[in-house]
Amino acid sequence: MKRMILTMAYLRLSKTRMRRYKKQLSGISFIVMFFCLLSCGDSGRNNKSFPKETEIVFSEMNVGENLGKVVNLKLSDKYLIVGERNLETQIQLIDRETKENYLFGRTGEGPGRLLQGFEVIPNDNHIEVYDVQKRTLFDFDIDSVIKLHEDAQPEVLIEKIPMLLLSMARLNEQTHVATGMMSELKRFALMDGNGEIVSMAGDLPEKKEERISDFVHAFACWGRLTTNRKESKVAACTNYAGIIQVYDCKTSEVKLIGEHNLFYADYDENNGNFSVTQGTRWGYLSIDSNDKYIFALYSGLYQMGTPDGAYTRSGVIHVFDWECNPVCKLVSDRKLQHICIDNDLNLYGYDTEEGDIVVAGIKEIFTQK
Repeated sequence: MKRMILTMAYLRLSKTRMRRYKKQLSGISFIVMFFCLLSCGDSGRNNKSFPKETEIVFSEMNVGENLGKVVNLKLSDKYLIVGERNLETQIQLIDRETKENYLFGRTGEGPGRLLQGFEVIPNDNHIEVYDVQKRTLFDFDIDSVIKLHEDAQPEVLIEKIPMLLLSMARLNEQTHVATGMMSELKRFALMDGNGEIVSMAGDLPEKKEERISDFVHAFACWGRLTTNRKESKVAACTNYAGIIQVYDCKTSEVKLIGEHNLFYADYDENNGNFSVTQGTRWGYLSIDSNDKYIFALYSGLYQMGTPDGAYTRSGVIHVFDWECNPVCKLVSDRKLQHICIDNDLNLYGYDTEEGDIVVAGIKEIFTQK
């Protein structure tokens, strides 16, 4: 009945008004269609909601040694690896059971010294450290670190990497995957043992405006990586956008498996540099994974108007499977800046407000029916 009344009223309109209303209806139809596409998606791209939300409580790890400025957390077997800035060293190795800790990776210009150890990469009984200033990938033997501490000397794996990389991970024994300031607008590069690029993969979203330079656009779409070495998969998150993507790298033709897209990056360019706007939000702050799940620390806050840089820490963690399907949302009692996970579902984080390494056992959440 209501539809009939609306139809009769519509027929009484003048031709001019009919044209105007048709445009409005067309706009409404477009909006409805747009949101239907967002909600439905396909196997490759989606923003499906999380089926459940669970609160988690962390406890302090009590590592004893004072932490510097923490920039990275990773796990290697029974050890927690902390990339940090101390006065003399840049990495800390912590035994998760005994809480014994070992500072290593001396700061300095000389051979075997680190200027800015930006990324730590576990590799069996070794720890690889990417120095973003030296553009060099170092390798520390864990046994040597435990024996010699800060006197442990690294081996140089890759020297003078030709591009500025901001995040690295191992895909297999022969290949690293890396993201950063690429010469092409791609999400990441696959590199061989000599640091040579084997291929570049993953299309970035289109530029916000044509006038924006490739460099600024690449910076806006930059993020971090985690890998599933058993399945040769890569998960990439984006710092200035709410985007998670998962890629299959089994063959030379890298394939996008799935995408979870909450919002695109909003930014501007000022004198060739990235410039924030009123709409600039932070997306994902940190990402790590185990054999089954991807864990991504999510901000979603606006950079302007958020007090005390609170947009760079969060208590919200999005969990996906390796097909990029949302599994659950975890809400922490702590504000974190970095996270890492093991196969037993022990979740570690760095609490920036308290300056503590914290841990939560969350296995029960994933075994509940």
